[in-house]
Amino acid sequence: MSAVLDEIRISSVARNFSKWTTRYYSGFEAHGTLHGDANIAADGRLNGSLVLDGDGDYVEIKDQPQLKLGSQDFSMRAFVKLDNLTGYQTIFSKWGAVAYYSYWLYSGPNGDIYFNYSANGGNVYTLSATGVLNMGAWQRVDVKRTGDTLSLLIDRAKQTSQSP
Repeated sequence: MSAVLDEIRISSVARNFSKWTTRYYSGFEAHGTLHGDANIAADGRLNGSLVLDGDGDYVEIKDQPQLKLGSQDFSMRAFVKLDNLTGYQTIFSKWGAVAYYSYWLYSGPNGDIYFNYSANGGNVYTLSATGVLNMGAWQRVDVKRTGDTLSLLIDRAKQTSQSP
């Protein structure tokens, strides 16, 4: 299984993994470390892309306070291009032994997508949409929390929402 991850935007955090750097709008930077045989490809949705083959590849960015979403408003974005629609593939996550400030966006079989989120370590909310991801095409995936509404969008079209 493999996927191509191009860009992630988390709240006021912008990441372009082709530069292996996370730039926060405050000017703070956090550098990521590539693991496995992850590599950078010239073709991508936005200025190159990170290629992950599904066999132990990932980028690790050390824990930062800016990545703890809590219950405030946030938005996260990734451009993904999946080469198959079988099994489960993590797009991005921050999950600890306790689910405090945790989130996980991942694809599932048949083009399904899921987002798990916990603001406090107690309740975990799951958004899901079936059959919305396509194989071999770049797609924009957004997750947003605005006030009391948590939403999942594919190519800017809302798929589902709920109140956390």
